[in-house]
Amino acid sequence: MDNMAIVRQALAGVIDRMPLATCHHASGQATPPLGATVSDCHRLLVAAAGRSRMRLPRGADPVVIDLAVGDAVLVDARAWSQPLPGNMTFVVLFVDRDHLRIGHWRQQRQPGESVRVILPGVPPALRLVLQATLALGQNPAHAPTRRCLFEAALHEAQHHLQTGGDAVSPGRRLWQAVCGWLDLHLAEPIDRRTVAAAIGVHPGHLSRVFRTHGEGFTDGLIRRRLERAVHLLSTSDMPVAEIGRRCGYPDPAAFANACRRRLGRSPRALRG
Repeated sequence: MDNMAIVRQALAGVIDRMPLATCHHASGQATPPLGATVSDCHRLLVAAAGRSRMRLPRGADPVVIDLAVGDAVLVDARAWSQPLPGNMTFVVLFVDRDHLRIGHWRQQRQPGESVRVILPGVPPALRLVLQATLALGQNPAHAPTRRCLFEAALHEAQHHLQTGGDAVSPGRRLWQAVCGWLDLHLAEPIDRRTVAAAIGVHPGHLSRVFRTHGEGFTDGLIRRRLERAVHLLSTSDMPVAEIGRRCGYPDPAAFANACRRRLGRSPRALRG
């Protein structure tokens, strides 16, 4: 079964079991612990099988929640999540600026058990659903409304998956796939051949794709890493060294040099 079929089946299974159970909202400025996921986009996680716990920010402090099948968690772009030991399988929506990623993720995963598909565009109704959910905040009185909004988001994602995303040119679709892959792997060592192999194109063609967007591969990668760094510096209390590591700079001195060379200021000055 290919990735598209796996994700389509997993998402349909979640929707078939609706209504959702408990719906959580992770937001706030609590410092991410080591190992937490910070993705720079809104994420909706729905528990599809198993049981687990998860640490989330709620206001200024982290909380730990229990998760069972049918529970859902919306994680703000400025927030984080940290699954704790368990055996849960999730369906995850990653709502990026210009594309939607849908993943089927197993906590205790073996190779091949974590898959994603990247779809061009984000349904406007899905964006509206997320904006409405964010406006509700953490008030428990809004739990029924939050559940309805999460369910609407899943239906919108399913329709987008069935129709293959927005109609865009093959070149635009390839660029979105490249950007989506980079966003997931910025903390890792990355070179042109690795990205080309992951996307399924020749390294030379990948370089041409970057040039059509006005920059070389290396410059584009550095730009995306520093954009992520600036976002984390301005929206979190995470230590500067940890931000550098999450953006692909495990050496603090290299991170500081990149910021000064490209942005004209040190990481601490950028935090301002």
